[in-house]
Amino acid sequence: MMPRKRQGYFNPSGVASTGHSIWQEPIKPADLSKDKQQDLTAKEAYDEALEDYYAENQIFLHMRVVARIFITQAIGFFLFSVAVFSLLAFLATDDMNHKVSTGLSVVINLIAAMHYYLISNLRKRDAVWPEVSVEFAVDAARYSDWTITLMFLVRKIYFLINTDPFPAHRNFFMDVESAVVTAVAMTLLGAIARLGTDEITKWDKRMMINIFGGVVPWLLSFLCFLFLIVDFTNASYHMKNMAMFRSFFFIWIGYPIVSFISIVVRNVYKSEDVPELLSIFKDLSYGLLDTWSKGAFGLYTAHAVFGMTFFDAGTAGPYAWPSPSPPAP
Repeated sequence: MMPRKRQGYFNPSGVASTGHSIWQEPIKPADLSKDKQQDLTAKEAYDEALEDYYAENQIFLHMRVVARIFITQAIGFFLFSVAVFSLLAFLATDDMNHKVSTGLSVVINLIAAMHYYLISNLRKRDAVWPEVSVEFAVDAARYSDWTITLMFLVRKIYFLINTDPFPAHRNFFMDVESAVVTAVAMTLLGAIARLGTDEITKWDKRMMINIFGGVVPWLLSFLCFLFLIVDFTNASYHMKNMAMFRSFFFIWIGYPIVSFISIVVRNVYKSEDVPELLSIFKDLSYGLLDTWSKGAFGLYTAHAVFGMTFFDAGTAGPYAWPSPSPPAP
């Protein structure tokens, strides 16, 4: 996994040809030997080839940046479209339950779409800023997104589980607010580990900082994650025909997995730069996770307003428990 190479944006005097590929980087001309450096003809040919290389490389970098922007823009516009669809559903219904679920979907997906717009703008600087700076800014935007949207996602999940009549059915949280605070703490602790220590790298220079400012916050964040997932699972344990609904929070498991893989890769390769394949992996992985946990979840609840089902998944309203008290898990 090689680090990214870039020359930056400039106006080369060489002429860039067409027929480029984002998969094939231009090859820089080999340096002239000492003997050929004295040959004016050879030196002129080398300088011309070098200028052409810089021109080709600029086009190559632009194409790579545009390809990266495509990923975040597509996800961002999808989330925005879900927010609009959820807003239409919110306006079309008089059912208060549907208004709550679709209203939460509007907020969740609109906030996420705004952050993906920010990430797209940050990716435009990918050929100018150092790789570490770009990835740092992108991940800061991600954690900002998660900190806000999780507050509403947790509320939406508990609202659809309809746990209010059965508070004893929860394992860890006796009210939704406690779960919301835990979700925010989970995200902030993860942000401390990611942003405070640059994914817990450079152990040879800051071991104690990495332990107490990186490893400990990451583990505490993961512990909060486990509390939430276990509580969601237990609270929804006896809900029938709700596999689709459960998928919207079980997919959260992917977030710490991607984070852990990123930390391992950064420490194994010990590069000052962020490997490009790792960056693409994070863009795709986090994007797909957000697409399902936020976007698809929004479609799931909005479809119900118009009398449709999402993948034939059944009702998308608060679960109707068959008895006053569900059996203990």
